[in-house]
Amino acid sequence: MKVDFKVTIWESTAIPEDKEQEILTKIKAGTIASANDIHAQYSESEWDVQTETLYDTSEQMEVEDNDGGATLEVFNDSGKSIFINVLEE
Repeated sequence: MKVDFKVTIWESTAIPEDKEQEILTKIKAGTIASANDIHAQYSESEWDVQTETLYDTSEQMEVEDNDGGATLEVFNDSGKSIFINVLEE
């Protein structure tokens, strides 16, 4: 049996000083909302974009935090789902 847990976690991306205002403007405008957005919008030739996953910030999600979707799934040894914790309709 295998149990999967959905968690939230913070990521940290270091921004060079010459890109700070540009990145902040894009964040405020909503065109950058994640570390993935930064990686997609800036090539490594502009700067060596590195994002660190801050594992010590990991927190278990509750079903309510996931719009009623599962945050815990149990699978049998064949990989078949045998339990998920979703909100009852």
